[in-house]
Parts: sequence; C-alpha cells; structure tokens
Amino acid sequence: MKKTYTYLTTTAMMAALLAASCEKEEDPGRKYIAESVTLDLTDMVIEVGQVELLWATVLPENLIDKTVVWRSSNNKIVTVNEAGEVEGVGTGQTMVTAYTLNGRSAACSITVTDVVAMGISLNVPALSLLVGEKQTVQATVLPLDAVQRVTWSSNNEDVATVSKTGEITAVATGSATVTATTHNGIAAGCAVTVTNIPATGITLPPTFNVAAGGTEKLTATVLPFPGALQAVTWSSSNPGVVSVDAATGEITALGAANSTAVITATVVENTSYKATCTVTILPSITLTLNGYSGAAATLTYTDNTVNILALVNNKVSIISTPDAKTIKNITLENGTTLLIGRKANSDITLKFTGTSLAFRDAVDGAIPIGSYAEFQLIRGTAVSGTYKQEANIDLMSEPWTPVGESSNHFSGTFDGAGFALENLYVNSTSGEGKGLFGWATGAIFNRVWVKSGSVTSTQSCTGGICGWSKSATFSGCSNNAAVNGANNSTAGISGYGCSLFIACRNSGAITTSGQYAGGIVAYCFDNGSVTGIVACYNTGAISGTGAATYNIGGIAGQMNGSRGILACYNTGAVTFTTSAAATIGGIAGTNNAVMQGCYWSSNNASAAGAGTGTPTNTQKFGAAAWPATSVHAQWGVGNGSADNTYWKSLGSWNGGSPTYPKLFFEE
Repeated sequence: MKKTYTYLTTTAMMAALLAASCEKEEDPGRKYIAESVTLDLTDMVIEVGQVELLWATVLPENLIDKTVVWRSSNNKIVTVNEAGEVEGVGTGQTMVTAYTLNGRSAACSITVTDVVAMGISLNVPALSLLVGEKQTVQATVLPLDAVQRVTWSSNNEDVATVSKTGEITAVATGSATVTATTHNGIAAGCAVTVTNIPATGITLPPTFNVAAGGTEKLTATVLPFPGALQAVTWSSSNPGVVSVDAATGEITALGAANSTAVITATVVENTSYKATCTVTILPSITLTLNGYSGAAATLTYTDNTVNILALVNNKVSIISTPDAKTIKNITLENGTTLLIGRKANSDITLKFTGTSLAFRDAVDGAIPIGSYAEFQLIRGTAVSGTYKQEANIDLMSEPWTPVGESSNHFSGTFDGAGFALENLYVNSTSGEGKGLFGWATGAIFNRVWVKSGSVTSTQSCTGGICGWSKSATFSGCSNNAAVNGANNSTAGISGYGCSLFIACRNSGAITTSGQYAGGIVAYCFDNGSVTGIVACYNTGAISGTGAATYNIGGIAGQMNGSRGILACYNTGAVTFTTSAAATIGGIAGTNNAVMQGCYWSSNNASAAGAGTGTPTNTQKFGAAAWPATSVHAQWGVGNGSADNTYWKSLGSWNGGSPTYPKLFFEE
C-alpha cells in the first residue's frame, strides 16, 4: 500500500511553533540534557492504511542528541516506527508517545477511520502580500468526514514560505505558488504575489550584551514593516573587539571583558538609512566541577531561574553582570542537589568523588570553603581540619545545621578571611549549642563575619558565631545577626565561652528570656583555660525579659577570666524587664575579673520591674576628659600588636569627634 504524509491545518499549533522559533536561547551551553519534548499534534485522525509523520520537538534547541523513542499503546490500531511514522492498522483510538533519553515524554491521541479523501479546496485561491506580511490559508478536504490533514509546500521559498499549518510569509518581491496536498495526492494551489514599498527608516536595539568569547545574532527591522525590503548590511566599528557577519548580523565577542564596539546596520535599498547598536562584552566566570563524570549540571538561582549547563572538561563559562544573580544550588544528573549561595561574579570550583561532594585540596595549609555545601562538609573526622573561606557566601536563609556537635566538638581552625556570611538562619527547639558553629573546644576562629541573619534557640548556649566554646580563640570575628535565646547564655559571638576574644565586635540585637546575655559572650568562665575579652566592642541592643533573667552586659553577662575585660567599649542599649532580681551593666552584668580601659554610654543600662538595675561596673570615666594614658595604661594608642596599645582614637568626652573611643582595627 502506498504511504502518504500529510498534516492537519492547525493555526494555533503553527503560532506556538513560530513563537518557539523566535525565542532567544538563554543558555548556549545547554547541549546534553533534554528539558522537554512536544509533538506537533496532540490528536490526529487518519484512515486505515494511511501513514502520517508525527514531529517531536526536543528542547533546548542546541541539544546534541535529540533522539526520541516511539511507542504505540495498541499496535492493532496504530503502529509507529523509529522515525515517528504512524500507520493506521484498524479502526479505533489509541495513544502514541515519544520519550527522550532522559525520560521526558509527550503523547498524541490517534483515531483511525476508513473514510478516503476525494477532493480539496482552499479558502483563498490567490494572495497579494507586502514583504514581511503573513496570512494563513485554510484547506478543506472532501468529504468533510475525511481526514482533514494536508501537507503544504511553496515552489519558490525565496519569495514566499509556508508553514505546516498554511501560514504564508512574504519574503521578497516576486511570485510563488503555495500548494496543499492530501495524503493520497489530491492537491490545490494558491497564487502568491509579493510586492514592496520604499524604505523609510530602520530600527535596531540601541545596546546589546554578549558574553566574552560568545556569539549572538542582531536583528534589524527596515521600516515600514511589513512592506519594505528587509535586506541590510552589517559592519563593526572595531572588528577586533566585536566582529559581525556582513550578511547575517551574527556578532562574535573577541575583545576583553567590558570592552565595546558599535555595530551598524545599513539598508541595502537606501544606504542613507542606518541604525547603530553599542555591543558590550560582559565578563564570564568559570564553574569547575573537578572529578565529576557527568556532562551537564543544572543551576538554579535565588530568583528561581534555571540554566542547564553543558560541561566541557568539567568546566563551563557563565556570563557575569554587574548585578550578578546568586546561584542557589547546583543539581547533578543523578538528581543530587548542592546548595551554593554564591553570586555569579567570581570563579566557582567544586570537587567530587564520583557524584559526592568532597573537600578540595588545601591551599597554603587550609582547605578552601566557597559554598554552603562545602561548609556543611565540616563534620565527623573533618572537625579538626584547617579551613579558609574564599568568597562571600549567602546562606540564603536555608535551615542551617551548626558545625560541631555536643558529641563531636569542632577543634580545628576556621579563617573567614573577612568574607561575609549572609542570611544565616538557625531556628532550633532541641539541643544546646546553636550558632554558625555549635560546639567548639580548642578551636581557632579568625575573621569570621556573620553579616546578617537570625539565630533562635529554646535551649542553652546560643551565639551568632558559636553556641558553646571552651579554650577557643576568637580573633577579629564579627556578628550582625539577631540572636534570640529562650534559655541560658545568649550572645553575639559565643553564648557560653570559656575562651579568648580579641578584636571582636557585635552589632546584632541580642534578646533572652533566660540567664546571662552579652554582646560578645554571655557567660565567660575561666575553667582552667586562658580566658578574656580584649579590644572588643558592641553596638547592638541587649535586652532580657522573663522571671529568670539576670546578669546582662554590653560585652559580657557574667565574666570570670584570667585576663578579664581589657580595652572594650559598648554603645548599645542594655535593658531588661523581669520580676526577678537582675544585674546589668554597660560592660558586664557581673564581673569577677579585672576590667580596665573600658567605656560605655551613659544611658545604655536601665532597669524595669523589680530588678535592682544597678550596674556593677565602676570604671566608666567622668565627664571632664578621657584619662591620661600615662596614668591608665590600658588607654594606650597603637595597632594592638603589644599590650596596652589597643586604641586608634580616644575621642573627646562631650565634644570632639568621635565622642567615644575607637579601637585599633576600626575604619
């Protein structure tokens, strides 16, 4: 039996296909994973013995392997081969489905009848169109209960083209015949004449961005449209920076990032009409997945946009803009999702063992940490390692599991290198020791900066940097997250901290309904370790509420330590509302250690309710002037490299600028 190939006249389907063909591909690197598959028809009517072709469209357009596997639900009604050809075998209805290699699917419902086409007519026998104009011709197959499917063709596509649904597009002046043909060879034609009108101008986007080393295509419109011939020629003001194909308008970025070139489109019919576009080459970053065996990875940004990126030698370039978006996560081909939290403005490298994320090799003795997922690897036997943050990381308010557990304390070194950790989010109702780090013994924290976020716990020992610490050193650490503890020991740097704090600062609001709260540490007890608070300050509000609240201070709630509190200041309000006796202070609520060279604001310690509200601190200096450094050694000015040289500027009491002192490390 003779096989024929026909198509239904479906205007809506053509419109969708045309729209898809005009869309700009967002990511040229998506080559290896099918995102979707669609069929040109979702339902079809054919005759017994008739053969039709289903057309599958697999996206992205530049996918290297667009193979689909075809299946018929009932081979006694319809069979289908590997090319998507369906043949009516017996009357009835069934489904034919196309599957991509990674399981995407689309189906078409097929009805098989035994009515044969006897004739065909067109609603328009002839058309006159202007260049660029479009019009759809409708075909009717007779008898009316025959299959209404036809194939469309043009005998002169330089003049007029026709889509699968009969939409005719005028391309250039001249004549063409567009023909509709039934599956059994019955045909009808439409004579098309295309004319043009003189050009009156040209439009082109004034600016355009292209990735370094990338290619794009510019499109100009000759006016009036439709009507004028669309022929233009292209040129570049600097071909060494951005080259352009004179005929097609395809540009290639050859220059360095942030360089520009002006592309000019000139109307062929009248060269006095020109339009220009300034093309800027944007920098790109490199995403490297060392040791990963997959061919692609899916990037999801925090605005929920998605890019599927092809990997070449485990690398891919990503365009970078001044307002680069934050990469939320990377999903591997096996479905594993890794939280990242990095802006797409600097190179990102990850290391894998198979499909499992692993630590990268140490650099100068420290393992680099550049993502949410890498930070969370610091567990188990890794808690004693040495780590260094290599970039700002956005923790994206994703639920954070503190590093270091009550049964396995963090005992290593973490150098934040002054990079920010934004949007930390801890909200716990179980277990003590909550913060960026949970439990730490003998650890070293250097330049760790929690820039924003919140840490909330109903249990004891809650801090912005660490919940519970012993014999640890916090140097140059900073917290701006809000810390809220409903139990004992709540502070900006470390909740419970039998540790040494040097040049640390807190600006986050600290609230508690339990015992002990402070800007730097809530409860600092010697406990056999070298303990003290040196050259630290707090500007965050410290407040306590509840019957059990007592011992609240701008720097420490309760202080018992070998070195005491030296050269610290507080300008944050210290308040409480409680029905129990409470002790509060501008520096410490209760201080059982030496305290020298400290300053606090005059109105930052107040009380409400039945508490005493009496600051225990006695070293707030008088109104006349700052003390002389020769008399009070802890007020020495210097760079902090030696004892008693912790101040940058002593200010001037009730005058001068600043009105309170600044420590050596402040701006």
